[in-house]
Amino acid sequence: MHQKSKLQLKVLASLFILAGVFLNFGISNSQGTVIKNGSPCLKSQLNKKINYLSDTFTCVKLNGKYRFKSTGSAITDPSNTPAQNQTTGLTSGKIVPNVGVVFNPGATQTLEVWEDLQCPYCALFETVSGKDLRSLISAGNTKVIFHVLGFLGPDSLAAANAVYCAVGANKFLDLKTVLHNNVQAGLLMENSGIMGIFLPTYEAQLGLVDQNFQNCVSVNKYLPLVRYLNNQANLNSLPGTPAVYLNGTQLDNQTQLFNEAGFKTAVGLSAV
Repeated sequence: MHQKSKLQLKVLASLFILAGVFLNFGISNSQGTVIKNGSPCLKSQLNKKINYLSDTFTCVKLNGKYRFKSTGSAITDPSNTPAQNQTTGLTSGKIVPNVGVVFNPGATQTLEVWEDLQCPYCALFETVSGKDLRSLISAGNTKVIFHVLGFLGPDSLAAANAVYCAVGANKFLDLKTVLHNNVQAGLLMENSGIMGIFLPTYEAQLGLVDQNFQNCVSVNKYLPLVRYLNNQANLNSLPGTPAVYLNGTQLDNQTQLFNEAGFKTAVGLSAV
């Protein structure tokens, strides 16, 4: 086949995939991925109806923006109603150079989490044990270190940089959870190139709209940290992601990471 024809087919295939993604466009909250009243839609979807659960949503134009409108409901702009900050009450994490994000730095027990925000098994770990990780941080007796990598491609790098930028607003865990939820739901497909389209919406939903955060994201402030951690993972022959270590000993994926009871027992939460 002629090279030009091959290229045209590849372009058409990519457009077809993206069209399928946009047709099912949704916004993620802490419970998973949903289409809800006020969620952004595309100009090409104007006046189109989408059935989701027991409701029907129509793409309408409001104040120059395209939004999904639920049947019989007024639209509230999601940028004015940020999602609840789940980290309220938790000790703020801090970025440590060449390490990542650290919670409870003075604790004696240490849990290290190596993850990539495009990794489907990392998303599964979040689904199964994410709330227990938060409980562990809240308890305060475990130093929890997150090494967020970006080895799966440009989308991974962008996502990792964004969650590191969210540390200053105490939204690191929230944004990380939202991204994991959308990977688990199949919206953020690996290396699909759509992270740049969805990411600003998720950030706005969490109230990450201040100039400091936006500047941090736009200049890719934490890409050197992400690349350094990628290199460390390679040098240390990281077995894959997620990789979780308790006091230097790796936890088993099947019996501990993807098993809530097993994870709680391993980290001592069952006794808390």
